[in-house]
Amino acid sequence: MPTVIADSRILYSGPSREDAELVMEIVRELGAYNRAVYFRPDGTNPPTGLVGKALAQADEKEKRAAVSEVLKECRRLAEKLKFKKGFEEGPSPVPPKAVVRNLLAASVSNDFDAARHEWEYRGEILEETHSDFSHECQLCGPKELMRANYVIHNVRTGKTLRVGSVCVKRFLVLAGTSSTDESVALFDRRTALALFGRAQSRLIADLGRDEVPERSLVALLGALEKLSPEPLSREDARVVIKAAKAGERAARVFEALAARDGVALRALNLKIKKMHDGEERKKKVREVLLTLSRSSEYHNPQKQVT
Repeated sequence: MPTVIADSRILYSGPSREDAELVMEIVRELGAYNRAVYFRPDGTNPPTGLVGKALAQADEKEKRAAVSEVLKECRRLAEKLKFKKGFEEGPSPVPPKAVVRNLLAASVSNDFDAARHEWEYRGEILEETHSDFSHECQLCGPKELMRANYVIHNVRTGKTLRVGSVCVKRFLVLAGTSSTDESVALFDRRTALALFGRAQSRLIADLGRDEVPERSLVALLGALEKLSPEPLSREDARVVIKAAKAGERAARVFEALAARDGVALRALNLKIKKMHDGEERKKKVREVLLTLSRSSEYHNPQKQVT
């Protein structure tokens, strides 16, 4: 579901890529913006944004006229401000003045390029239901369609900022990475890990019981396989654990499972509450054993789960 943004203004956010492409085509024809028009992968449903309502109310034949009418005012504004026509293929490489000012104010360095390397992202997400959520990005300012705050930490001062995902990806090179592409990949990975932790919080909490439900163990291992076929690093596992708000024992068990660490699992002496589903149980337990057996150190998994 794409979002179309031009000059940091959301034109369309919705489920239809065809509608988004139509908006991009028309705004280019009108020359309404000086800087880039570009896609963002996350969109809303139903459509929102400057032309979202017009698109939702128009039929296929009327869409072009409806979008053009809404964007005429943008063209008039562009002409008034003497914006240039034409577009780049990506967002402007020059950061807005507000972003530079706000980032430097919260950083040690007085140089923007150096300051953008001072920050790390630990997978902390505040959604609209959170008491500390804000519709204002602390880098670029208010955002009409912001649905989540991503908390970034300055590794030198300990300061935090609540920002939008676009600002993280466009303006920062997160600690532990050396390029924008690496930084974006790290941001996306930690966001996925945090969302996984939230979604699987109940199953992760079950790992802290005196007797771990076999069904929970099987379901969690299956979800882990989908999330990452390879073992998770301790750092990645901690992102999941924090998002899941797991207790100490559940955290230890999850770390061992996520790392496919047979030695650690045996040391925890897990007591398993078996399923009573006949063939389903046998099939699921085999899947568990296959996953655990990928650890060369887990020589006798049968003891642990049957």
